[in-house]
Amino acid sequence: DWAASLPERLRAANLLAQKEADIAHDAVEEMKPRYPRFAALHERAHEKGERDLQLLLRYTAQGMVAADPEMPKDKLFTWYGTIIRAAGMTPEFTAEACRAAYDAAQRLLPPEAFATAEPYLAR
Repeated sequence: DWAASLPERLRAANLLAQKEADIAHDAVEEMKPRYPRFAALHERAHEKGERDLQLLLRYTAQGMVAADPEMPKDKLFTWYGTIIRAAGMTPEFTAEACRAAYDAAQRLLPPEAFATAEPYLAR
């Protein structure tokens, strides 16, 4: 099953990689009106936010290719969560940013690629 579904997961990962910057940018743009003071409170806030969401998408794609939904959490999310909390980001803010990336991926990816990526993006 893993090998048979690998071409589909690789196609979806490739499309996710191609749209990664656009997805992250759209997600940050969606967050700006909700948090208008964010840029004033954090140096290069929006640029760093886009970079962070691209990293999230990259590790999500790796987990998808490996068919391991826990890989992104094990490799990145647990460690990075401590950094985000130390920077004063609330769990609610982080969840909202991840949801914005999920929504942007749904808009920007072809439906079949999103369907393949969705279980990994939803985590």
